Amino acid sequence: MTPAEETKDFAEQALELYNEDNGTKYKVNEILKVNGFCTQYYHFYITFTVTNGEKEYFQAEVLKDVDGSLECEIIRPREKGALGI
Repeated sequence: MTPAEETKDFAEQALELYNEDNGTKYKVNEILKVNGFCTQYYHFYITFTVTNGEKEYFQAEVLKDVDGSLECEIIRPREKGALGI
């Protein structure tokens, strides 16, 4: 799996949790921005577009452990009027 595919997979897994909690059916459309750093986990901050009738922006923080397991710390729609992507 390429880094781009892996990042989209992280976003999809985070969005699946959001959909389950909120009764929505969003689908990841495009990864726009990824930031990250490493501590005892690999931290990924992902901004991406979703579609569910109209294009919207979401943000996720995903932690990847060295054993490959994932934990989603944050998954939310991006605040309206937020500057930059």
